[in-house]
Amino acid sequence: MSANGTIARRVGRTGVVLLVVYAITFVCVRLTPGNPFAARAPRALSPDQQARLERQFGLDDPWPVQFVRYLFRALSGDFGVSYAHQGEDVVDVIVARAWPTMSLVGAALLVGLVVGVPLGVAAALRNDSWFDHLLSGVSTLGVAIPVFVATPVLVIVLSVYAGWLPAQGWDGLISTTAIIPIVVLALEPIAVTARFTRASMIEVLRSDHHRTARARGLARRTVVFRFALRNGLVPVTTITGLQVAGLLGSVVLVESAYNVPGLGKEFLAAITARDYPVVMAATLIFAAVIVVANLLVDVAYARLDPRIRSA
Repeated sequence: MSANGTIARRVGRTGVVLLVVYAITFVCVRLTPGNPFAARAPRALSPDQQARLERQFGLDDPWPVQFVRYLFRALSGDFGVSYAHQGEDVVDVIVARAWPTMSLVGAALLVGLVVGVPLGVAAALRNDSWFDHLLSGVSTLGVAIPVFVATPVLVIVLSVYAGWLPAQGWDGLISTTAIIPIVVLALEPIAVTARFTRASMIEVLRSDHHRTARARGLARRTVVFRFALRNGLVPVTTITGLQVAGLLGSVVLVESAYNVPGLGKEFLAAITARDYPVVMAATLIFAAVIVVANLLVDVAYARLDPRIRSA
């Protein structure tokens, strides 16, 4: 099947994936123990007050009825109102907090590629050298350290002791408050990208077509950066889509730890407060971003690998 046919099939599956995610999220939030109104009430709610609130927000209907209502409203762009934000529209809540999250994820992914790919290429060209072994150890450390450990450590070192950076807050992507969150989020993408690039480049550099190009008298720099790197980036492109999913999970913890007013922090607060509409909408948006990222990876994969275009 051609690349266009493969991409068309993936687009067709996108709706099914989002529907399944929406259904699973709906069931999970409904199974969560507790009440979305009791925690915010100044005093204990009477059974009549509880029933009145549930009837007002449609929570007294059977689950299938609630799910169908949520689904059709979501298709029209109406995610309802937030319980925790005193009736504020969920779309307004999401829009007000989406930019910090998406900018952090995009910046961390970009840093991972810009730093990780050159490190991986350099390690492959110096295979089994001290630099190669050093990169292997550092990349393992970058993958092993969780973000909820790296964030407070960097805050203590760079903010509390050194006083170089703010300890929390958000003044935009082009500010000192963005440095620690981006560095923390970029640690794993840098390590994973570097290791995949190294392994892929070593395989390409040992291939027959690479030796043939060198035997024909082409300069090593030309062979590496014009031919080998393009083939070596194919596996790296594949894992980039997976890294988006990992970053969206990590950004929830980083925003909460660094007090960034983003969608990740709001998502965690909505789960704690049982703000069902915000949880549903945020989960759907995260899922949509992951699906679109993997679709873009498929397009880039087809561009990098001619065998897919001619299949």
